[in-house]
Amino acid sequence: MIDEKIQAALTRSQPRDFYDIYFLLRNGSLTFSQKGRLAQVKNVLSQKKIKFADELALFLPRSMKLVAKSFPKPLLSELNKFL
Repeated sequence: MIDEKIQAALTRSQPRDFYDIYFLLRNGSLTFSQKGRLAQVKNVLSQKKIKFADELALFLPRSMKLVAKSFPKPLLSELNKFL
């Protein structure tokens, strides 16, 4: 499932795909080989213009609204820990 989420972020690049990677990173759910693909995720993220707040606000609970508003900064912070 995690490999599929990484692949989805790399190919379809929907806000929820990137948020799922953020969630998985925060929970320590990625294997060493999966963490090796994070540079690709960061590259795709830097090349796309994605409106995260609009879509993430629909799916996330109120407690995560602040994260949604500041996205992708929290994800980039997590990615940088592994790159």
